[in-house]
Amino acid sequence: MRMVDFAPVLNGYYATIALQFGYICFFGIFFPVGLFLLFIANAIMMILSAFAYSDHVKRCNSKETNGIGIWKDVFVMIGFAGVIYNAIVISNLSNGFIFYFGDENNTRDVIILLVGEHVLIAFKALIGNLISD
Repeated sequence: MRMVDFAPVLNGYYATIALQFGYICFFGIFFPVGLFLLFIANAIMMILSAFAYSDHVKRCNSKETNGIGIWKDVFVMIGFAGVIYNAIVISNLSNGFIFYFGDENNTRDVIILLVGEHVLIAFKALIGNLISD
């Protein structure tokens, strides 16, 4: 058995999770099955990693930290950018609000888009503040 420095392992793990989270936030609207596929892939990787760590790696000394560092900011920014991106994609791919109002008014559509997007961002910020780190 050998001791392993987990700092590079964790940075690679966080980078992988950030890429997957970004994929789901930005492209999940085009490929909804991707969420299920990433779930299956992560479940398999979790089982394989648990086997590898339990059988092939000696437990290292732990040290206390306050969080995941800069990665928290990366995940928060991906979340906010994903809300804005998806609102713009939905407004551009749909026929606007012609179904609801009967006429095409681009100014009204932009205002509804901005209000809806700001409501979602406010809700995301509220939930983020209510859940403790």
